[in-house]
Amino acid sequence: MRITGLIENTACKDGLSCEHGLSLYIETEKHRIMFDFGETGGFAENAAVLGVDVSGADMAFLSHGHYDHGGAMGKFFELNSVASVYAHKLAFEPHLAHRDDGKLKDIGVEPSLLNSGRIVLVDGITVIDDELTVYSGVTARELWSETNKKLLMQGEHGPEPDSFEHEHNLIITENGKTVLISGCSHNGIVNLLEKAIEIIGKAPDVVIGGFHLSNPGGSEDGLHIPVEETAHRLLQYPCMYYTCHCTGLPSYERMKEIMGDRLEYMSGGTVVEVR
Repeated sequence: MRITGLIENTACKDGLSCEHGLSLYIETEKHRIMFDFGETGGFAENAAVLGVDVSGADMAFLSHGHYDHGGAMGKFFELNSVASVYAHKLAFEPHLAHRDDGKLKDIGVEPSLLNSGRIVLVDGITVIDDELTVYSGVTARELWSETNKKLLMQGEHGPEPDSFEHEHNLIITENGKTVLISGCSHNGIVNLLEKAIEIIGKAPDVVIGGFHLSNPGGSEDGLHIPVEETAHRLLQYPCMYYTCHCTGLPSYERMKEIMGDRLEYMSGGTVVEVR
């Protein structure tokens, strides 16, 4: 299995662009997979530099309904005419964020993409084949980052706190190895990991994704962001971790001090081989 970072907040090679977003390209024995698309379409330029042919993807996943993961889905459809995108059934509902200026910002994914004929809406645990399982339904809140309090969804009577039901995660199994991939882990990386263990009966070998331990607003405002606690807890599982995007570099560096070689950063251009 080979996982390539197409775009992320940082880049590890010259000639690659960066943005606040995430897109991964995953190659398995059976599939070529796009996992998230970033915000602007920069993934396509980077893919060309990295020698990745996104037109060859046969399957894609949208991790949750935020623009930095699904904003460039339309660009992907321009480049790829065959891959269906698996998304949670609530991913295209309105999503909003409180900004430091007191205003609400639309951070959702373009709802007209639902009319593309390319979207497969799912909920709960969906077994796609013997390699791929996607799951949502994570309700535990252990070591939950309170920066999530700034994120909202549209309720019946107006904006209300986001439940993050629209977030789902991908489990890939190949040749006895299992990889868990998350976009932002809004539901908490420990809770996502526990749910994966419940589904597959063991801890995955590798975990990749953002851990949502940074504050996009730039100030903590008294919000609890459980950086050190999360690092110590993750060490209790026999996994190798690659984090990125919404973890934030300061939080990554604090976690790295605790986790050592069990944690690495996945930038744009990073390639992870799982054998």
